[in-house]
Amino acid sequence: VDIVALRAAMEGVPGVKAVHDLHVWTLTSGVHALSAHAVLREGASHGVVLGALHARVTGAFPISHVTVQLEERCCGEHSHA
Repeated sequence: VDIVALRAAMEGVPGVKAVHDLHVWTLTSGVHALSAHAVLREGASHGVVLGALHARVTGAFPISHVTVQLEERCCGEHSHA
């Protein structure tokens, strides 16, 4: 999985400001999983963004298990303007 393209696709979802802590791994042959944090833009709907992220990831990449933590603002050492 092209991580740069994956991050760009996720950040292209309306309502997503940034994506960090992005991890993809293979569970078994041909079965990939993803975990990530997505920082929401002000006023974005959690449910709408989460659904759109899941659809974008599973529709455009060979990833079948998606876990995304949505954040109102970035936490820790990550800083996104």
